Amino acid sequence: MPELRLLHTGDAEAVLAFELANRGYFAATVPDRGDDYFARFSTRYAALLAE
Repeated sequence: MPELRLLHTGDAEAVLAFELANRGYFAATVPDRGDDYFARFSTRYAALLAE
């Protein structure tokens, strides 16, 4: 059974890869985040983890 755990800074690359691989699907379902979101992903990801 899968185990849930909190995200960590070391997960950023995998999360970004997931976001990019599924961007088309997400954009068809909810408004697209835009290129700026992906260009600044590392900074935003770190800020969200710090929160």
